[in-house]
Amino acid sequence: MLQLLQQLSDNKYVAGVAVAVTIGIWAWIVQSMRDRRDRTIIHEYLRASAATGRYSFRSTTAIASDVRLAVPRVQELCSTDSRIRRNARDAESWTLADTPSKSPNVRSSFKWIAGLCIALAAFVAAAFVDKTSRNSRVSLTVNGSEEDIVLVKGEFYVYEWNTTSQKTCDFESPFGSSVTLTGRSNVTPGEQSYYPAPNRPVTLRLACTDAAGRVTRKEVTVRMAPD
Repeated sequence: MLQLLQQLSDNKYVAGVAVAVTIGIWAWIVQSMRDRRDRTIIHEYLRASAATGRYSFRSTTAIASDVRLAVPRVQELCSTDSRIRRNARDAESWTLADTPSKSPNVRSSFKWIAGLCIALAAFVAAAFVDKTSRNSRVSLTVNGSEEDIVLVKGEFYVYEWNTTSQKTCDFESPFGSSVTLTGRSNVTPGEQSYYPAPNRPVTLRLACTDAAGRVTRKEVTVRMAPD
C-alpha cells in the first residue's frame, strides 16, 4: 500500500485523476443522500395532505413553502420520483401515484459507483504496473561491458549485475544459483565453471523476476582468444 501511494505521488497525472474521480464519487454520494432525504420529506407531506381529505393535489409552490425547499428543487424531485405523479390538467401540481411503489432504489446507482471505483482501481493499478515496468532495469556486465568479450590466456574478469524494481534474481548459466539483486564477483583462471577455454566459451545468463511476475534475462558470453 505504501509503495502504491509512493507511485501515485510520483505520477502526478494518475494522482490528479484519482483525486478528481474520488471527489466526484463523494459529491455524488452526498447529493444522492440529500435527494433521498428531500424526496422522503415531499412524499410524507403529500401522504399527510391526502390523509386529511382536503387536497387531491398540491401545487409546487405550496409544497416548496411547506417543506422549505426551493421551487425548482421540488419540481425536479417530484418529476423524478415514481411514487409521485403530475396532475394531467396542471403541470405544477402533484399527488401520490395511484399504484404505490417503493422508494427510489439507489442500489443500482451504488452499483454504478462501485463499478466506477473498480475501474478507477484498475486504472491506478495499470498505471502503477506501467510505471514499475518503465522503472524496471536489469544489467549484467563483464569487465564493464554488456557485450560479449574475449579474454587472453591468464586474464581474469569481473562480472557485475544491478537491478531496479526486481523481486528475485537467479543465474541460469553456467549453473543455476540464486543471487542477491545486485552483486559483483571476480573470476580467475582455473575456475572451471566460469572460466572459458579456447574451445569452450562461458555464457553468464541472469534471470530476474519483478513483482508482477515478468522475467528479464541478460547474458554475456566470455570467450578465450585462440593461442
